[in-house]
Amino acid sequence: MPDRSLLLVAAAALPALVVLAVNTHAALSLMVNAQMFLDVVVRLLNEGNRDRALKLSKTLEAPVVKLARFALELRLPRFDGERAAGDYRDAAPSDLGARALTALEAHARTQLRRFLPSALAAPLALLSPLVLPDIPDEHVKWVVIACVVGFISAAASVARYVRVKRQLADVVQRLSPWVLAE
Repeated sequence: MPDRSLLLVAAAALPALVVLAVNTHAALSLMVNAQMFLDVVVRLLNEGNRDRALKLSKTLEAPVVKLARFALELRLPRFDGERAAGDYRDAAPSDLGARALTALEAHARTQLRRFLPSALAAPLALLSPLVLPDIPDEHVKWVVIACVVGFISAAASVARYVRVKRQLADVVQRLSPWVLAE
């Protein structure tokens, strides 16, 4: 049976390491320079190169890029009176811009859910200090280091979530005029 102090150190370090691993995955696979990407896409659209903008938006899997791809591929049906089914049903049927905005906002919310695991893992960093009083003196510095890493990673996770939320709102605003009618 392992030593009790070793188990306590592992119990303190594990939540911080889980938070760090989840946040590292989110940082490496879900992030893109949104401002630069949107500038290029809008420039291509202004030049009439919708196909190239769509091709560019198929290169990455970041939420900003996926939302841009959704905006460029979205075709909203024209309606003469009755409301439509779908994410854009709350907007007036005659107002294509409002329906496009509603559909893009709904898709932005689904893309933001991809960051939920890292946001939900952030409170795990608060579990590490709970075992700190029981840790032997020779292991305290390692547990403190693990706690600090967990807290920094949790703060980075919250900051990333807020930044991506702003970026997705920017994509919705800048690309909603480019949604086409059927």
